[in-house]
Parts: sequence; structure tokens; C-alpha cells
Amino acid sequence: MSLPSSFFLPNTHCVQAFAANSQLNTINIPRGVLIGTDAFAGSACADPSIFAAGHTIINCVVVGGPTAPTPVPPRAPPSAPPTAGPVAAPCVGQNLARKRPTEASDDAPHSRAAVDGDPDTEWRFGGRSYLVVDLVTVERVEEVTVAWGRRFPRGFVLTFYDSAAQMWRDAVRETEGVGGEQVFPVSFSARYVLLGVENLDNTYGLLKEIEIRRCN
Repeated sequence: MSLPSSFFLPNTHCVQAFAANSQLNTINIPRGVLIGTDAFAGSACADPSIFAAGHTIINCVVVGGPTAPTPVPPRAPPSAPPTAGPVAAPCVGQNLARKRPTEASDDAPHSRAAVDGDPDTEWRFGGRSYLVVDLVTVERVEEVTVAWGRRFPRGFVLTFYDSAAQMWRDAVRETEGVGGEQVFPVSFSARYVLLGVENLDNTYGLLKEIEIRRCN
């Protein structure tokens, strides 16, 4: 799956430009680019080794490349996210996430279990993990359902890629997760939706399914 980018590095001069601008949150580094060891010393990312040739980095997380290291989790944006919480009754509409392509920080081949429509399969993840669902085309999204297994995170965030602004935006930020099935009303249009784990009490967590819907 090819993720969008808001900054492209054709040469080492652009690499130095990124180091001087910590506000850039998405970067593609082509294969074969020579990068100085101190080129990213001034960036907001804790681990400068993630800036390697062939990598795609979003909010200090490596989401693409031949050898992706353990990613640093995405940082919260400066603006406050919209308030959202569980609702009693879900809307009726097609699950736009079912059988769609996924990218994940942990156990990527099995991340498809989160969108296969089968509640008996699970994606296993560690702390500070993420899962990206590619809806293939830009879709109107009005509800997201997250169904956790017996181990679940206390804190997580649902973000979407705003292609017009070329940046990721928060739709939901949960700090008191209770597990089970959580349903969130949202309102945005996007192709890419990201679930990021921020606070996990256990050594690993289990996600049964993520459903993304447009209400009919």
C-alpha cells in the first residue's frame, strides 16, 4: 500500500531543510539518497536513525520502507481533537474497512485479521503500535467501531489523512478505554484511517475488528 506524502526529498539539500523545520510531519526519502549523520539532529523525532534511504515517515513513525525499525509513536497534534464517545446504537451502513488493505507496525501480515469480518480472528500488537486501513478511495466516514480482544489499551487515537491539507488529523482520542466493542460517531472524509495505541497496560493487546461506516 502506498501512503500519501507531504514532503519529498530529491537530494541532500532537502534533507537539511527538513532538519531545520520540525513542523513537517510526513517525509519520503528515496532510495540511494546520501544522508549525513547529523542531518536530522534538530527534528522533533526522538530516534534520528529512522531517517534512512527508502523510508516513509509520518509523525516520527516509519510506515514504509525495506527495513522499518521499531517506530516512535505519533505525537499528538497541537490542536485539540473533537470530542467523541461511545453511542448506544450504531448507524446502519456498509463496513468500508472490510477486506481492505492494511499496514501495521506489529505483525503486519496478520493485521488483515482486523478487517476480515470474522470476530474469531485477532491482530496482536505491542505498546505504541499503529494500524492503517486503506479504504482505496476517499470515503465519507460517520462511525468507527473498535472491537478489542481480552487485552486492550487504555489509551488510543483514531486519526485520518486529510489529503487537502496533507496532514493527519485526530477524529477520536480515548484515554479511559474499557475494552469490548466501542462505537464512536465521527465526521470526516478520507482514504486512510489510522488506529494508534498510546497506553497499553499489558505486554500485548488484541484487536478483533475495526469497522468504518458511512451511515445510510
